[in-house]
Amino acid sequence: ALLLPCGPRHEPVRREPCPESDGRVDGPHWSRTTEYFFSEGERCEGWFYQPKTATTSPTPVIIMAHGFGLQKDCRLPAYAEEYVKHGFAVFSFDYRGFGGSDGEPRHVVDGREHTKDWDAAIQHVTRHMPHVASRVGLFGTSFAGGHALVAAARHPGAVACAVSQVPFIDTWRSLPDLIRWPRPAAAAHFPRLFANVPTPSGLPC
Repeated sequence: ALLLPCGPRHEPVRREPCPESDGRVDGPHWSRTTEYFFSEGERCEGWFYQPKTATTSPTPVIIMAHGFGLQKDCRLPAYAEEYVKHGFAVFSFDYRGFGGSDGEPRHVVDGREHTKDWDAAIQHVTRHMPHVASRVGLFGTSFAGGHALVAAARHPGAVACAVSQVPFIDTWRSLPDLIRWPRPAAAAHFPRLFANVPTPSGLPC
């Protein structure tokens, strides 16, 4: 797990609501409401996008989350709105310890824990939103690209497809490329950054 320093605050922060996280937001062809679900006993926050066009049948849902240390309000709305424009519903969420979700310490990047949040989000959509979840797809970008693949493998009966965009999948195969990154000042930090990464056999993604 990696702890990311985000901002000047030193005291633990319980929740940091994303902009417009409460209530209903309407766009030109979509509406968005805030949904909550629980993962490992902590409350997680999600945004549920629906097309405004009425439909008589359940709507396919795409579940999405962000990559390394980012939140659902960081560019994911552009993807969500485009999917909704084409008739899908979208459920994007924050991992525990990030954005509008509960959990401490804040800003801890942990692949194992993130995939548990994916599991909980899939269960929330398929069990508690059956009127929309006729089919579930997953969309993960960067670090979450690997999470989406793991989550899809864990839920073969619920997940119809997964999109893994520029995925980070194998730490140990990627590490040499990261160290050769053509920014000497930044590359100098990688040995320290990955000093506590577990052995390859214990790393899921």
